[in-house]
Amino acid sequence: MENFKFAFDAFLRQELERDELVLQLETLLKQTPNVYTVIGTHLTMLRQAKRLSTEDYSTLHSLIEPYEKTRLATAPRRGSSHWGNNNPKSTTNGSAPSFDWTRPSKWLNEEIVLEKGLIIRDNYRLEEEVGEGGMGVVWKAVDLIQEAGQARDSHVAIKFFSQDFKEHPDALKALVREFHRYKRLNHPNIVKAHGLDRLGSTFFLVMEFLKGIPLKEFIKDHKNGLSLNKAKPIIKNMAHALAHAHQEGIGHLDFKPDNVFYDPDTKTAKVIDFGIARPLKQSERDETRFDPGSLGALTDAYASNEMLLNLEPDTRDDIYGLACVTYELLSGK
Repeated sequence: MENFKFAFDAFLRQELERDELVLQLETLLKQTPNVYTVIGTHLTMLRQAKRLSTEDYSTLHSLIEPYEKTRLATAPRRGSSHWGNNNPKSTTNGSAPSFDWTRPSKWLNEEIVLEKGLIIRDNYRLEEEVGEGGMGVVWKAVDLIQEAGQARDSHVAIKFFSQDFKEHPDALKALVREFHRYKRLNHPNIVKAHGLDRLGSTFFLVMEFLKGIPLKEFIKDHKNGLSLNKAKPIIKNMAHALAHAHQEGIGHLDFKPDNVFYDPDTKTAKVIDFGIARPLKQSERDETRFDPGSLGALTDAYASNEMLLNLEPDTRDDIYGLACVTYELLSGK
């Protein structure tokens, strides 16, 4: 790592030619392919700090583009897991140790500083932080391709997962499962997910940007509650979303006002955050061998007694949560 950073610092001080830096990067990538993520992060940070020209950034970034095209699920390459380690220690069979793809907390870890204007993967530009939870933060961002194509709305929401979440041994499984649940649940009252990716060891989920406010805030603004007539469209939207999830064999299992987004202008509610959702069929749960509830994200106030007793998930768990949210909507309490 130090060898690489010394070379980069020398380049920035104009003590090293760009061609020499390119050669060193190419050599490092051949020896240790997985370090492309850290190179990408470092380049992005330097670009945002205006320490690299557009030409230098493009030239250096082009070196890692072939590696970035590797799918998330691709089996890891073998090689060193440390910068500048040209002679990685061999395992007992004489081969280099494999990259632990399933443990993000063990990856090369260069802290990503999220800030307005930061370019992510050359595809998204961060605008503002719009939410924070136990698993990470959510930013409003611009999809640069959509913006270039003059789309009517080029905004997306990007959910960056926290260091604490990464420390969980099943973090990667949780993210992949959550992403596939979103792709499976195509419904007008459920938020859409566009992609799952990572920058260095930081995972992020790119999602539909929702206009409006969390239902929790909407309820706070109506302390005396809504009439049944005004609340009915919101209740129907939530019920339709949960019914669709149940038809697809998925229980949300964390249904609460924080996980519903409401747009007062269009009077449309959308359900979000299927982070601890689980298959309702026992056979599917056996196949995954992973329980999202083990991440400890359950909200007791909206959980049924059966959930608190850690019994098998059921559609009625979500119905109970929906009843709690409906009560708050009508009473304001």
